[in-house]
Amino acid sequence: MVDIFIYDKRKSEIGKRIKDERKRLKLTQDELAARVSTAEGSHDPIGQSTVSSWEKGATLPPIGRLIILAHIFDCDIAYLLGDIKSRRWEHTDINQYTGLTYEAISTLHTAYQHGGIHFAAIELISAIIQDIDYQDISKEIFEITELSKRDIKAAASYGSARDFSYTKDGCVVLPPRDTRNYKKEQIIRALSEKLRKEIDLVVANQLFFLYQDQIKRAAPGAANTRDG
Repeated sequence: MVDIFIYDKRKSEIGKRIKDERKRLKLTQDELAARVSTAEGSHDPIGQSTVSSWEKGATLPPIGRLIILAHIFDCDIAYLLGDIKSRRWEHTDINQYTGLTYEAISTLHTAYQHGGIHFAAIELISAIIQDIDYQDISKEIFEITELSKRDIKAAASYGSARDFSYTKDGCVVLPPRDTRNYKKEQIIRALSEKLRKEIDLVVANQLFFLYQDQIKRAAPGAANTRDG
């Protein structure tokens, strides 16, 4: 059964989000009240005391003003109401689908908005994400983490001996510290090499994009007309 009083119970949380968003925009309570009143028109304007009441969790904004607040703050109403953790539904969906943090999603979104599809950093990040073997890296990190514990029994409790690379006579054994360091260096080396290759490809793509007109003009037969 839907709790129709859920938002009334969240008044403090809703008020905090309104306050945080107002401060993010560096607005005073008077300035926010003026913006809301202007958006609504001249009828029934609100004052600083109304905004203060919202932020203290004493009262809830009516739906019409929630829509205006969401527009001013450039966020979804669901965020102001505490239904989602991220400021936008799509960020919440991406987080649930990929596991990326809200901060990472927001950073990528901002970078994409500023640079568009030809933004080199986005192209590089996309290439790294789609080409790296994350399962293998995760397995390596899991082994290093679990086998670095002093308590071998604790490490063994996470899985049978066959789940680990470091075994002796069917039992999990703690490898020498040099071995763990070597495995860490292997991960770093693989990532560094992949990053180096992807940077080279991105640079090549960017150069082609910048100079494609010159390349076309310099190509053999480029000066020929359609009639020959």
